[in-house]
Amino acid sequence: DDGGDRRARLPDANRRDDADRLDVRSRQLGGRRLYPALAGGRSQHRPGGLGLADLGHAADARLAGGAVGIVLLIAFAIERPLSFRDSPPEDHTHAFDIFCQPFPLETSDPAGRVADLLADRVPRHEWLALAVLAGLLAAGASLRWFDPGCRIEDRLVSGGQDLSTFDAGRPAWDVAVPPAVLGVVVLAGLVATSVVAAYLYYPDLPTALEELRYVEGETHQAALEGDRRRTQVWIEAWEDLIRRTEVGLWIRRGAVRTEAAAAAVALRERIEALEHAVLEPETIDREEVAAELQRVLEASRNHRDQLRGERPQDG
Repeated sequence: DDGGDRRARLPDANRRDDADRLDVRSRQLGGRRLYPALAGGRSQHRPGGLGLADLGHAADARLAGGAVGIVLLIAFAIERPLSFRDSPPEDHTHAFDIFCQPFPLETSDPAGRVADLLADRVPRHEWLALAVLAGLLAAGASLRWFDPGCRIEDRLVSGGQDLSTFDAGRPAWDVAVPPAVLGVVVLAGLVATSVVAAYLYYPDLPTALEELRYVEGETHQAALEGDRRRTQVWIEAWEDLIRRTEVGLWIRRGAVRTEAAAAAVALRERIEALEHAVLEPETIDREEVAAELQRVLEASRNHRDQLRGERPQDG
């Protein structure tokens, strides 16, 4: 019976018409439907599930490729000014010490040491950022599990209205923004945020000089007291601050004087010698530590003078 067949096909046709209206409305809004199924409907791109076009992977790949390209261009642009190829290379570093021997031989409580290292090296704002990220992941997983039909998303898109009559009564300023414009805005915002973050993270010269004096005092006190853990923490902070100071000078002045770069290398060498004197021997030699501290203080004074562009004082 042809009439019976037509009546049996009507519900499926109506469902497809509803899905088509939703897809058209989603494109008018300038976005894309993450879950195009409507009341049990199927994706048009792949039976039984979501298609690649539904998720917009092509647009996401272009956006990610653009971001990576911008980062690479910036890296190549600043690599030469920050490399200091004319200065003598480091004969050895301690970059991989933590991987070769994460715990000293005398460590009796590895879990406690891990907790201490995390407390020292991970700032509080990073813990807050991780908590926010974990909350977003949990919320997304919950929505995916409890709302597979995406009814919440449909209601948020429609604002509680019927999607078939959603265009009625829209204000003139409520226009659809093309995805390309949104992508450009996101990339521009990423670049602007990166520039602002660089100026915040790498200190200006007055701030750097003040922080260098503070870190120097804390390192001096910890080494004199023979506190190995505090000495290690402040030495790492000092070495990091020296490098951040050089980058801060470059992004604000466009160059770092050769004398200032050489003074920074000499100071890092003296700090490394102090680190060996405090951390390596089983029994700390107070006289050797005091002698190394004197050399570190002289190198630190010369470093600060070179940063100011002044001549080192004699004596």
